[in-house]
Amino acid sequence: MLFEKVLIKQIKQKQMPRKKAKNEPIPVKVEKNQARSTKVVKAESLPKGPILQKEDFNHIKFTDSQLKFFRTIENNFLTVCTGPAGTAKTFVACYAALDLIRKGEHSKIILARPAVESGENLGFLPGSVDEKIAPYMEGYISNMEKILKTKEKIKLMTDTKTIDMQPLAFMRSRTFDDTILILDEAQNADLRQIMLVVTRMGHNSRIIICGDITQWDLKARKKDLLTFSEKVAKGVGQCDSFVFTREDIVRNPILIELTDNYEKYKEENNLD
Repeated sequence: MLFEKVLIKQIKQKQMPRKKAKNEPIPVKVEKNQARSTKVVKAESLPKGPILQKEDFNHIKFTDSQLKFFRTIENNFLTVCTGPAGTAKTFVACYAALDLIRKGEHSKIILARPAVESGENLGFLPGSVDEKIAPYMEGYISNMEKILKTKEKIKLMTDTKTIDMQPLAFMRSRTFDDTILILDEAQNADLRQIMLVVTRMGHNSRIIICGDITQWDLKARKKDLLTFSEKVAKGVGQCDSFVFTREDIVRNPILIELTDNYEKYKEENNLD
């Protein structure tokens, strides 16, 4: 009997609402799948002033040819640059893009290149779109890190999309205003892809196209870059081209001799 009374009392206590203490906060029920609030970045944690400074570029010294290429970029909306490996085509293009951002002439850099492997098929790459195209864009990032001598500024610019990587496959219907766009390894792009890139040019935008027609990974496309430069863009106002030669190679002195031997071998064996 005593056990039954105790049991009834416990049941009643569970059913009765608990009396809240004074000033007790009201509990908020959080659903299992409810999204969590995003972390708030405090204003004082952000860098003050412009990310890029003139002093960041002072250590860079150009050859005469590289300086001419840089001036060509500055003076035109569209620049097409061809030349052998080791002439710093990508390096100068990246330098020009960063310098134009520093000067406030553009607000964003778009990096693109054909997603073509160099003679190997790596198959399906896992991850997001950014993760899939990252290996193809590494050449851009490493050059920019050499120019600024820091990884932090490049990371900040990529995190804020000041530097953005875009696959050619997703460029259709896009317009890039106030942007400088670099298309590298363009010898692996066909004429339709090159036209796709240049027709993305919006207001206050600039495009740099770089390629080495002696190194191609898709044989059928290697002449399209020259076709665009010599047949499509030639004679158009604010469009110009620049050609590096074997004498402009700065990567390693033996590359000049290797390049000469390679070209001689191709000519002797009718390799196109």
